[in-house]
Amino acid sequence: MINIINDFKNPDIKKIFESPSASAFEKQFQVFLQSKFFKDSTIDSMLNLVYKYSSGKKEPLKLGLFTHADEISCYVKAVKTNSIIVNVFTSDIEAYIATPLYVQDINGNYNVFTPIFSKKSQKNNEDLEEFEAIPTNANSINNLKFIMAGMPVTIKTDVEILENKYIRSKSLDNRLNIYVVHKIIEYIKTNKLPIDVTYVNTSREEIGHGGINYFLNKNNLDTDINIVLDTTNGFNYHNSSKKNASINNNIMIGHGPVLTNSYFSTNQEQYRELFLYFDKYKTQSRFIEARNITDADAIFQNTGKCLLIQIPILGMHSPFELAYIDDIKTTIDLISHYIEYKTLNL
Repeated sequence: MINIINDFKNPDIKKIFESPSASAFEKQFQVFLQSKFFKDSTIDSMLNLVYKYSSGKKEPLKLGLFTHADEISCYVKAVKTNSIIVNVFTSDIEAYIATPLYVQDINGNYNVFTPIFSKKSQKNNEDLEEFEAIPTNANSINNLKFIMAGMPVTIKTDVEILENKYIRSKSLDNRLNIYVVHKIIEYIKTNKLPIDVTYVNTSREEIGHGGINYFLNKNNLDTDINIVLDTTNGFNYHNSSKKNASINNNIMIGHGPVLTNSYFSTNQEQYRELFLYFDKYKTQSRFIEARNITDADAIFQNTGKCLLIQIPILGMHSPFELAYIDDIKTTIDLISHYIEYKTLNL
């Protein structure tokens, strides 16, 4: 029985959500995951974490699971004597000046800085703005000399459970699904299912999908089913018992995970089977025409076998992303039970 609220009392689970992991600087986060959750995994030169599990069964179902490790970030523009200047997209500036910040130095340390709300925050072109931030503690002051222009800056917030219904944190995109995969693999092992797993937690998804493209170029992905797990924007929530409450773009938190269909990223036969199976659960569905919004495009183009399942959240790419706990539990349950169902035909 999954108890998400109890799981989130575990400091290591909380650290999945609270750790910084800027695009192209994912190594420290991947090493943490490797040490605590995926101990036999490897980290390749593009900083993808690759974990393989063998059931030891003859003719097992070969399952691919995919999430991404990186989070939206901005970067240091310049270093002053006692502070730094940070460049950020205009659309994101309110998020970055509302919370403490992690600033990485050349030694891989994450230092805590506080934004300054002053006239020094200024626009430098129509897309970017800049603001000044100062070290928060003695350790960060000492490490200021190791911070250079171009080093990543990410938001610092703590994960919270609200009303025993919601989880709130930065970077639920895509930390939620790292936790989901951990629970799915745990289910496979506990129930001794004849399923072999290749799990890839990719790097650089937010800046052009460099991690998954590198992995697919270097590896032959010989799997029967590939499931990409990500998040998507949810717009509101209201009580409803209706299944598949949202079609296309009317995505709501509290109505279950989203089965996303696209000719660019989804195997249509597998999607139809999944859609019919998921009718047992409270889910949402939509069709999208856009390309490259997740790593699913590259996987589908490489293998022809891909499904995309997304957990809806509020406030994507803000300091306070919000998800409905039952949506997370439903995602774990339905994928675990679906892949178990697929083993019955082996």
